[in-house]
Order: sequence, then C-alpha cells, then structure tokens
Amino acid sequence: MGRALRIKGLRLLVLFCAVTLVIPVITTEVVAERQLAPGEASAQPGELAGGASLRGGADVASIGQRDWSSQPRPLVQQVDARFGVVVGPNPPNMAEALPVVGASFWYTYGNHTGPAGNQIALVRPTEPYDPNEFTQRARAAPGGIWLIGNEPNTGGQDDISPEGYAQFLVWVAGLIRAADPTAILVGPGVLNWDATCTGCAGMTSGRAWSEAFVTIYQQRYGALPLNAWAMHTYTIDWTRLPMLNSSQDQAQLLAARAWLDGRGLNLPIWLTEFGVVYGWDGLQWVQGADGNTRAVPLGRFRTDLIAPYLDRMLDWLLRNSAALRIDRWFLYGLTPTTESWATAPVGIFLLQANSLNRSSFGEQYLGWSQRCATSPGVAASLAAPARVEAGNLARSAMVREAARAAQSSADCAPLPVLTPEATRTPTASPVPSATPAATATLVPPPTLGSCAPRPNVRVSVTPSGAGRVQVTIAANSAPVVAPANRLISLRFGTASGALIDVPNGPAGATGNFTVSLAAGTQQTTFVVRQATPGGAATVPLEVVDVCGAWSTFVGAGPETFAGRAPAATTPEPTAVATRLVEVRP
Repeated sequence: MGRALRIKGLRLLVLFCAVTLVIPVITTEVVAERQLAPGEASAQPGELAGGASLRGGADVASIGQRDWSSQPRPLVQQVDARFGVVVGPNPPNMAEALPVVGASFWYTYGNHTGPAGNQIALVRPTEPYDPNEFTQRARAAPGGIWLIGNEPNTGGQDDISPEGYAQFLVWVAGLIRAADPTAILVGPGVLNWDATCTGCAGMTSGRAWSEAFVTIYQQRYGALPLNAWAMHTYTIDWTRLPMLNSSQDQAQLLAARAWLDGRGLNLPIWLTEFGVVYGWDGLQWVQGADGNTRAVPLGRFRTDLIAPYLDRMLDWLLRNSAALRIDRWFLYGLTPTTESWATAPVGIFLLQANSLNRSSFGEQYLGWSQRCATSPGVAASLAAPARVEAGNLARSAMVREAARAAQSSADCAPLPVLTPEATRTPTASPVPSATPAATATLVPPPTLGSCAPRPNVRVSVTPSGAGRVQVTIAANSAPVVAPANRLISLRFGTASGALIDVPNGPAGATGNFTVSLAAGTQQTTFVVRQATPGGAATVPLEVVDVCGAWSTFVGAGPETFAGRAPAATTPEPTAVATRLVEVRP
C-alpha cells in the first residue's frame, strides 16, 4: 500500500510473537518451510497448485535485472480510461508502460511531483509543503488531478485525525484552486469502510473516520471542495493467508456508496488503491542485522488464487461502475515492489522487473481494460495471445474466456462530468442487480469535454392517458463537435407531486436515483404521473450525454395531465456542468 504498509500494526503484532514464529498455513500445505534470506526465492517459487509451471506471472525467481531496452515491445492497444495503476519503482518509460498493461492514469508516492500528463499528483498531510509549491504546480498543469491524502485512518500511513485532515484540506484546496480553478480534487483515500484488520493492532474504520471528518469540515468550512471521494480496499487478515476476499472488498464500496448518498454527498467514488497485501501462503518473521523485523515468504506465491480474485474484482467493477458511480480504479502495483516490512515482493505486479514485458497479472489487466476499447479490431484481438517476450506464457485460456464473456457485459459508459461537491444536487444510486444491462455491441467510448458549442438535449412531454405524461429524451448531434452524440444516463432529482415510471426500471419512484442507459442509446422515454389527482407534477432531471451533463425540469400542470395542453418541447437548461473532463488513454 505504498506503503510503509501497516508498519505500526505489523510491529505491534510481532511483539506478541516470537521472532521466528511461522504463521499457520490455512489454505494449503506449505511446500518449502525454510528461512529465506532477503532477495531469495522459495525452493520452488514458480510452482502453482497442481504442479503447473508459472512464467511471465508471479514467479519471484524471474524477478531479475534485465536490460529492458533490448526486449521485444508488446503490442500497445487502446484501453479503458477508468483503469489506472499505482507505481512504486518507476519503469524506464511511463508513456510506454501504461498502455502495455492497459492503464491510462497513474500516481506514485513521490509527494512533490505532478500533476503532469497522465500522472496524478498525490499530496499527503504528513509532508511539509511550501505554499508556493502548490501555486507553481497547479499553474503548470491546469485541469490537473490531485489526490489529497493516503489512508488517513491507518497507522503507518497518513494516520491523521479527521480534524487535522479537514484543516489540511481547506488549506491545500484553497491554494490549488486559487492557482487553477479547474483542478480536480480527490480525497481522502480512507482504507476500507467497515472492515479493519485481523491479527494486528487495529485501525479506525473508514466509516467512523469519514463521518467525523465530513461533520467537522461542513460545520467549520461549508461544502467539501472535492470532485470525487477516494478510498482503498484491501483484505488484511494476518491469520489467514493469502489475503484474498473479493466479496469483502466489494462490500466496502457498496457501503461507502450508500453512506455518501445518505449524507447527500453527490460524489463519484475513485478506488485509488486495490490489490493484494500478501499473496504467499506462509511467512516467517525474522529480525535482520539492522534490528528490523521483516516477513520472509514461505511456501508458494498463490497466482492460482490471485488471478481469479483479480478477475472477480474487475468484472464486478465493470458491471457496477455506472450504478454505483465508481469512476476510476487503480491497481497496486505496476512493478515488483519489496515492501519495507518484507524480504521479497508479496503482492500483484503487472510488469516484470526492469522490463516492458507483462506478467500474467499484466495480461489480465490489459485484457479487462480492452473490454470497452474503441478500435474495431480490439474485440477480435481479445481472444488471441498478445505478443510477449519469447518463452513467457501467452494469456491463459481462462483469461481469454473471460475476455469473450465480458465483451457484452461490461459497462462501457464514458466517464461522467466531475463537478465540485458544493455545486451538486444530491442523488441516490440504486444497488445494482446481479444481471447488468445488456449491450448489443462494443461501442467506442467518446471523449468528454470536446463539445463546444454544446448541442441541446431534445426533451418533449406528451399526454399519455389520465394523470400521465410521457417524457422523451433524445441526444442532439452536431456535425463538428458531436457527430455521434448519444445518451449515457438520466439522473432524477427529488420529484414534486410526481411519480416516475422507467421502463425496465423503477416504478412509482419519487426521485433521487440514476438510470444508466445501454451503450449507443440515442433516445429514451419514461412516464411521469400525478401523485395527487388535479395537481401539478415536476421532476428535476440531469441528462448525461457524450458532451456532459444537461440539467432541466420535466413534468406538467393540471391541464396537460387532463390532455388539454400542447406538448412542451426543448426547454432551455437551468444549469450546466462547471467543467467537462477530457479523458485520453
């Protein structure tokens, strides 16, 4: 996790254990229970369950020093802009490395760099800063993205009180926005929501910390200056190895979404870290010559368990991102990283060391990121092995099958407009169903922010029986700025005297929900009914198309509901988005 990872918890755990205590193996028998020196691999580091050999994946023995410049370059294909990556040791060329693994945006723990290009800046309240630094960095990168905070509820990370973070946020947001009013601010980056840590000293839950922070900030300073809510999800259980629980990680996101909606914080979620804390099936704590105690991996690195975990997480994110408004996710990490508390890499890495060659996890991530790729030839390429270093395994049959299955199930909606929380009208997001909305074909995800002047959204209201009107929403194309405009979603505000019926969706609803539309939708309809006979009925509505958000009202007066008034057409918008975000892979 970046990560002096939970060092505080780890060291306290060690106090209760003998220095050479071996954690019992829960999931499988340990293959090699010998002590490893720093940098060594286990007796059979490339062995998988069932005796299969692993190459190009999580084979620690293969993490050697290479001359990357002499290696064959993998094919670079267009990817989904929602896929990001956390970077520890920088590979030789980030511009080349990102598309190789299917990532668009990245950040690292060097807290005084960025934003620049595809790099997102990370700002941590534990660091000293010169105010002029923020002014200079913001002016140099207008519209840049800033992550403010990294696990403030966790020992060994930012570990800062809600009050302290609120003070830091109002200070740093003021400096950045004064220099760049278009800056995108994302925080606070809490670790998990209700889940904490098993087998360590404990931590404050993300929910408890967030509740205190939001209350303090709003009481003292007003609306949050954030454009998106950042959080991390990891399973942390030192009594059960490896640490894998996709259901728990997904539950954290569901709970956070419900809490944000309940608090009226109409913010998308950015999953700014997820992955695997510890992927081996055994360990031994050993005190080194420097006096520090570190985890020595024992047994096998469980690629056979980690790969399905990663598939489940990415499939779930793609299926539910629109309904839960999870706009981006960042996998930890890009390259093999030996944490300060371990003697070898213990988590996921997408590239092999000092190379642009993908690991097996890199093959998975690239494959999932191409589910919504824009190139017509990409869908066909998903079923074929990518060009990789000679001798490495091509992507497995499981990954190829997942690629084919996901082509019709992934949510291919483009990223929504990001506006500060202070300018939003709260809406609620429905809990997604087990079956995602069907999409007929892969449709190119458009680039947001390219529509100027913005074409109107066509809105018409016509009587449809006693006490009912039918509302038709249609995307307007413009030859130059939006030649293939289409509808993405409808966000309903609180209805006044109205009940809303959406085909194959909510019926009799009173508002505060979002409907995600199938890819390629040009026109859609829904019905507004009178809640009380003889009364007027209005519904605030935000229509999201390729060009961003278009806010208006729909409904009718008593005469229209009685069928005596002509249909209204194309009302002028009452509000428009404050910023359209351009996203490029």
